This record gives sequence, C-alpha cells and structure tokens, in this order.
Amino acid sequence: MKEKTLQIHPLDMSGVTCVEIFGHGGEVFVSSGNASPECMVEKIGNIKYRIEKKGEKLKITAVAPHFVSSGEIRFQLSLPENQSVKIAGNSTPIRLRGKFRDVDAACSEGDIRLETASGNFRLASAKGDIVLSNVQGSVSASTAGGDIIAGELSGDHLLTSVTGTLTLAGGEGRFRLSSEHFLSANEIRLRPGSQNYFVTGGPLRLKNLIPEGGCLLQASGPKNRIFRDLPSFLILEKGKYLKASAIGPKPSHLQLRSKEEIHIHSSRNEGPDPKLCANA
Repeated sequence: MKEKTLQIHPLDMSGVTCVEIFGHGGEVFVSSGNASPECMVEKIGNIKYRIEKKGEKLKITAVAPHFVSSGEIRFQLSLPENQSVKIAGNSTPIRLRGKFRDVDAACSEGDIRLETASGNFRLASAKGDIVLSNVQGSVSASTAGGDIIAGELSGDHLLTSVTGTLTLAGGEGRFRLSSEHFLSANEIRLRPGSQNYFVTGGPLRLKNLIPEGGCLLQASGPKNRIFRDLPSFLILEKGKYLKASAIGPKPSHLQLRSKEEIHIHSSRNEGPDPKLCANA
C-alpha cells in the first residue's frame, strides 16, 4: 500500500505576479480570494515536489518518478485575486474558482473545470471534458478528446470540441462555437455588433436566441433540414440557406452551419415588428 502524506505550505506572495504549477497524476485546484495564501499538498507514493520563488514567479512543480504508477500528487492552492496562473501536467485534472488576471491551463489527460470565475482564460485538454459554469471574461477552450459543457457565460468565448459535443445553457456576449457531433445552445443574448458562429458536423439546436440590438442571421445545412421559429426576424431567403434579419440599432451577426440539421428558435423582440418595418 502506497504511503499517503498531507502537508500545508504558507506562500509568500510579495512581488509575485505569476504562479506556475506542474502537476502529476492528481488534481490541481486553484482558488482566489481573501484567504491566506497557501498550498496544500496531498502526496501518494514515491513522488517529490518543489516550491520555489524566482523573482516575480512562484513555481510549484511535481517531480515525476521514473515509473508513472509509482506516485501521484494533488495541489490545492489559495491565492490572492488578480493573479496570473499557468498550469500544466500529466494526467492532471484542473479546477479553478475565483477572480484571476489571466490563466493558461493545459493537461494531457483529465477534465478542466472553471466555476464561478472571472478573467482571461486559455484552456486545453488533450483527452477530457471542459466544464464552464458562471464565468465572466474571455475564454478560449478546446478539447481534442472530450465534450464541452457550459452555462451562464458572459464575455467573449471561443469553444471547440474537436471530436465531441458542445452544450451551452445561458450566455451573453460574443460566441464562436464548434463541435464534431452535436451543438446545443439555449438562452443566448448576442452582444450588439458582434460576429458569432455556431458550427457542427452533427445536429445544431439553438433555442431562445435573444436578438437584442438586432441580428443578421445566416444558416446553412442540408436542403429541407433547417427548421425555424423566428417571430422577431424577417425571413429574407430560405431553403438550403436561410437568411433572416431582426431589426435593431446595432445588429450582431450570427452564422450557423451543420452537416445534418438545424433547429432555430428566437424569443420575441420588444422592438418594431419586422413585417411592419418591411412594408413601411
């Protein structure tokens, strides 16, 4: 049976602008707030680690053993708000919560979770899901071997599931979404004047699109496989390609593409009736 140890290290954050973490096997969990800065280390088996401060950087590194199965390590950090953080690791699930300046996080295997957080985030998993919940700011997230599940996003978001599915439940801002097998979005409010796209190789379902400020919509899919319920839009062209417009002072642009089928539903805009505007 492998030995399990737990240690807590206070962190000297004076002058630190960036924290770099390299994990191995176990989860890396980073939160920011008013708690005293510290790093809790849970270690199983024959694995070592280093905590060192070099100028404006604080580095926390798992020293991988010669045999992958001989140990794993879990880091749990409490940091001040508005820090820059970089995380990488082998088979390392990553979880983040709080207010950050910017975060770069990548893992070869394992899920990445971003919960009740704000900042600029760049996330990548080679084999794992990415879960985003109640996030404000800018997010660029991609997974090569998993799904993306997101909800209550606000800001600028570039989300890519190379081989999986993408689900978004509630969002406001600019959205560039792509997935291989399926894409579903609900309660989406596009930023006025923004450029947006939803692209998938499978079915695409967009429900409760809120065309605040107006919207220019273009959709392309197989013939007779674009299904629409757009009370706020004037239909300009239909068939294999759909073009529609919702009246507004600063319309957003939205492109939808699917190789299988598209279902689009919009909420009713409180602005002018598009049919009356067209006949004026």
